[in-house]
Amino acid sequence: MSKKDNKYLISYGEAIGTVTAQSIGEPTTQMVLGSLHSAGTSLTITTTGLPRIIEILDGRKVPKKPSMTLYLEKDIAKDYDKAKQIRLSIESVSLEDVTESYSEDLIARKLKIELSENIMKQKDITVDSLINLLQAENKSISVKKIGKNTIEISLEDKNKKMKLIDVRDRFNKIMHSNIKGIREIKRVVIMKDKNDEYYFITEGSNIKEVLNVEGIDKNRIYSNNPFEMYEVYGIEAARATIIKELHAAILSETSLSLRHVLLVADTMTYDGTIKSIGRHGVVGAKSSVFARAAFEETVKHFVNASIFNEIDRLNGVAENILIGKQIKLGTGRVILSLKKSDLPKLLPLKERERSEKGKEKKQIEESK
Repeated sequence: MSKKDNKYLISYGEAIGTVTAQSIGEPTTQMVLGSLHSAGTSLTITTTGLPRIIEILDGRKVPKKPSMTLYLEKDIAKDYDKAKQIRLSIESVSLEDVTESYSEDLIARKLKIELSENIMKQKDITVDSLINLLQAENKSISVKKIGKNTIEISLEDKNKKMKLIDVRDRFNKIMHSNIKGIREIKRVVIMKDKNDEYYFITEGSNIKEVLNVEGIDKNRIYSNNPFEMYEVYGIEAARATIIKELHAAILSETSLSLRHVLLVADTMTYDGTIKSIGRHGVVGAKSSVFARAAFEETVKHFVNASIFNEIDRLNGVAENILIGKQIKLGTGRVILSLKKSDLPKLLPLKERERSEKGKEKKQIEESK
């Protein structure tokens, strides 16, 4: 155990911030071609490689491709039929998804929709349940069944002041309205782990709504969006998400010690909120004027500092390097003091012998 602990110890005064920046910055620079130009990247559910690292470090509240990992409760974890049923209750379905064809009469304000029988069956939706849902969601429309798989939607306009373009916009909203599942979750894929238990990978994320779905294990809900994890579970969960996502994104292309990722995650979350690495986050919050100016927007920081009479105490690393002053890292961290009486002990051997001989000669002369 002691050997394992010693492996992760650092030397006193080591510049861990600079080493971390170098350890992450150098390999990620080499990831550009591998991640931005890889074939089939657009078909994956989640963002990978350099784009994923950038959106994590920038602290973007909405990732380009949010995703969730959902597990089933233990008693139904191996039941495929139950997993399929829960999947249908989660995956978002819009009216447009179940439409075979439709026609619009803008003047009469009527929308005629022919529903796809096969898709309706796959999504476990009936015509009657669809009509009830549309009617409940939109109070200003009337929906009626005019055929086996055909419905007609009429807009109510008592004052008849609605323009044709407004009618068209209303029809468009109705076609894209959510009729089943959770709106943000566009796709759900059923996966199987090594224990033959089923779980879901989703395209889209909404933890708050998923918590209300029966059959989902509430203790094993995971989202790749740190901000959503922060809102639901707190800052420690957000920190763990940043560590997992950042380390996975880097390890997909190159190797990196986990210690560097831990330091970045701690820096982004130490004050109880998620801050980006940049001028709007960690760097912008530094008290040193020189440190902020050394990163970006140099003139702006110096002008603002002069207007508001800011004082730079030069306590950090960046500002001391900028003005050519010794930094408090490495050998600059150690302050040595020496007694005058101990000075001869540090002299080279020959000089020490010469000094001793000189003392003996002086003593002999004095004795004479």
